[in-house]
Amino acid sequence: MRGKANHMRLLLCVLSLTWSAKAEYGGGTGEPNDSYLIYNAEQMDSIGAEHNDWDKHFKLMADIDLGAYAGTDFNIIGTGRLPSFSGTFDGGGHTISNFTYTSVDKRSVGLFGYIDDPKARISNLGLIDPNVDGGIGIAVGSLVGWLAQGTVTDCYAVNGSISGRSAVGGLVGNSSGTIRDCHATGNVAALYSVGGLVGYNRKSGGDDWSRNTGVVERCFSAGIVIGVGAVGGLVGTNNEGTVIGSSSTAGTTGGEDVGGLVGGNSGLVANSYSKCDVEGEDRVGGLVGRNDGVVIASSSHSSVNGAKEVSGLVGYNSLDGEIQNSYATGNVIGQEATGGLVGTNVSMQGGRAGVSLRTGKIRHCYSVAAVLGDNDTGGLIGRDDDGGSAGCFWDVEASGQSISAGGLGKTTAEMHVTETFVGAGWDFWGEAENGVDDIWAEPPEGGYPILWWQRSPLPELPLFSGGRGALDDPYLISTADELNSIGSNPRLMEAHFKLVNDVDLIGVELFGIASQWHPFSGTFDGNDHTISNFNHNSGGRDNVGLFGCVGHPDAEIKNLRLVGSTVDGRNSVGSLVGRLGAGSVVNCSVEGGLVGGRDNVGGLVGECNPAGIVTRCRSDCGIDGRDNTGGLVGRNSGILTGSYSKAGVTGRNAVGGLVGRNSPGEVLNSYAAGEVAGQWYVGGLVGSNSERSGRSPGIILNCYSATAMLAGYQTGGLVGASTAGGVYNSFWDIEASGRIVSWGGTGKTTAEMQTTGTFLDAGWDFVNETKNGTEDIWCICEEPDYPTFAGKGLPQ
Repeated sequence: MRGKANHMRLLLCVLSLTWSAKAEYGGGTGEPNDSYLIYNAEQMDSIGAEHNDWDKHFKLMADIDLGAYAGTDFNIIGTGRLPSFSGTFDGGGHTISNFTYTSVDKRSVGLFGYIDDPKARISNLGLIDPNVDGGIGIAVGSLVGWLAQGTVTDCYAVNGSISGRSAVGGLVGNSSGTIRDCHATGNVAALYSVGGLVGYNRKSGGDDWSRNTGVVERCFSAGIVIGVGAVGGLVGTNNEGTVIGSSSTAGTTGGEDVGGLVGGNSGLVANSYSKCDVEGEDRVGGLVGRNDGVVIASSSHSSVNGAKEVSGLVGYNSLDGEIQNSYATGNVIGQEATGGLVGTNVSMQGGRAGVSLRTGKIRHCYSVAAVLGDNDTGGLIGRDDDGGSAGCFWDVEASGQSISAGGLGKTTAEMHVTETFVGAGWDFWGEAENGVDDIWAEPPEGGYPILWWQRSPLPELPLFSGGRGALDDPYLISTADELNSIGSNPRLMEAHFKLVNDVDLIGVELFGIASQWHPFSGTFDGNDHTISNFNHNSGGRDNVGLFGCVGHPDAEIKNLRLVGSTVDGRNSVGSLVGRLGAGSVVNCSVEGGLVGGRDNVGGLVGECNPAGIVTRCRSDCGIDGRDNTGGLVGRNSGILTGSYSKAGVTGRNAVGGLVGRNSPGEVLNSYAAGEVAGQWYVGGLVGSNSERSGRSPGIILNCYSATAMLAGYQTGGLVGASTAGGVYNSFWDIEASGRIVSWGGTGKTTAEMQTTGTFLDAGWDFVNETKNGTEDIWCICEEPDYPTFAGKGLPQ
């Protein structure tokens, strides 16, 4: 009995400890399907006090008030880089009032201090009257101080008072994550990189433009923003990040690089607008203060007052800056270099004006802003000696300016006539001569042109043979005209399509689907049909293919056959996809035709980024490129599996029968059996296999090459060159290639390459064997012959 009593006491003790730990919260286990429940301020504070729970999942069950916490009393959730918050917090539509935190020099200050996990997520939460003072600290926001990775969605802060030294925002201080459907109102003050919503927004690592980092989408801000440098109504500094579909009405005041939406931009600003008062000294714009990136399909309706390089849209457009399909209204007052659209437009030589459309590009823009200035004042551009603009206009009556450093002046009556703009190549809804993207529209009541997304009701979408564009009811495409109507229309980039007939494009000038600024994020099911004679000469542009850019993890192009395609571009060129930033290409092929370009040129896909997947695909065409040229993929940083190429490939550097450069991608269970010629780093399968910017090395596994090597100074039968890349269980035909060396792999005679035992001994999964697996990927149907794919769904 005594033993049983002791056991009972021990059990009660354990249960007591377990209950005590869970009693910090209102219920749940913290697991994904059983979140910890938060009902009151004490439970909210307990999250920050217990760093071992920062990878758990939480849900707010009631509105709570944190007014009892002052100074540094509240335990910030995720206080430093290690550990960070990596779980989820669902606000459940509830609010947290009176969050107050005051610090002298703390970094990463907010309700959540530091978040650093791609799966971390804060959602459905509102903050009422937050008051956060970070002193001289950096990365200060009401909700999140530093969002290194993760997502904040459907959150807001109202009547906030947020301050710090730099990277200070009304909702998030420093972000390289994703912020969607959020807003902030109140007062924000800091020295540098200060924004009404986000102080500093940046893309995270590498050169993959499509990765889901540094994104601010469908957000807005209001209130007052004050700073010294890089001051924006919505975002202070946008460093290679993306601001899309967003707006600001926040009054913005600063010293230099001051913008109504973004202070300093080296990323993308698209489909956005500002309507506020903007004041500053140098580089002051109604939308963007300084632009080193791209501003597209955006507008400003702000009143702007500054000293030097002052304008209605962009104060200073640098040699790397582009402005397309945008406009400005409002009032502009400056002293030097004052323009209705742009104050100063810089040339590639570093002078005061753009010299060509290659730099300082301003295209298809207009201004109707009233402009007052002293020196170098223009209705459209204040300072731009050589006219780096094309197809741009300003209203000489509304602006009060008869001269400009670029563009054409028109009367108000002329500016109200659509033909003024269509004649200059502008793409309007309802016309196809200048494209099918429907960028511009006439307002229903008449007047100046507006952007498609500003029209109410929105312009009608093209008609297809059926469907409504949903995943379970895709648009049905049966003709060349229907295919051509997709273009880069922003409203169709998320839609779903299905081909129901073979389509012949002979004699049809296809515009191409999607662009870098409007990547395809839907699905396209070829339904085992064929598109023939796709002929596209881009005139030297990047990202060229039937799909120019694909850029979402859920995007998919599948079951499509291209025949006789002729595609020519500059960088990232493929017959099917120019750049696969994210998403999948499945069971697609190209036969015949020619793909030409400079760098990253592939028979099917020009460039496959880390979030891209190419599987069960094949290529049998001609490819002519310079660097990173491959039979199937030009440059691969993603995953390529179960595919082959019989293409003829010609290039200069990093030239391969299947992939030109594999860096740091994976090439699995694939082969090449065509012809390849190049100068340096030429391989039968892969030209160059390497790591990239400190990432993991390129991997080649269970692959072979029977490619004929026609030329090259530094060549390999399988791989031309490899730096830190791994090659495993892979072979090349030394007789077919004429090469006895390779940077990886094992050379075999033709007879050995056509014998099943060669590959079985290396662990390849063949039919009629189970030792190496049961997927039945490979077979040699009748010896002697090279291996081919045997598995269901693999290309034949």
